[in-house]
Amino acid sequence: MVKDEKLALWIEKLIGDSRGHAIVKRFRDRQILIENIMFGEIIRLVEVSGMEHRIIFQKRPHITVEDMVQAFKSKRAELRAGVLRLEIDYELAVLHEAIQEGRAADAEASKEKLKVMRVEMLLLEL
Repeated sequence: MVKDEKLALWIEKLIGDSRGHAIVKRFRDRQILIENIMFGEIIRLVEVSGMEHRIIFQKRPHITVEDMVQAFKSKRAELRAGVLRLEIDYELAVLHEAIQEGRAADAEASKEKLKVMRVEMLLLEL
């Protein structure tokens, strides 16, 4: 909570300039104004007065039907899954070699890479 108005304005300018994310709540008399900021732009503005809330502004998504058709026709996920399988196989070979030679630091680094690849593979398979 920032009570200094100049500091609050500076922080909001910093959020906008850095294209950051934030939720800003402004308290006035008996009203609360809530701004949802994403990538430095206000995407939603809500006014809360007592038990009532009113959406003043909400940015619409920019996804078109053409974008959806292209996403369904795209083969990028299938291609990436194939490449990712090869990368996982290679990293498993690196891990095996590191364990065989007793290089604990290299084995841990390889395990971390495999964890990241595992999550990506799970996302691609869904």
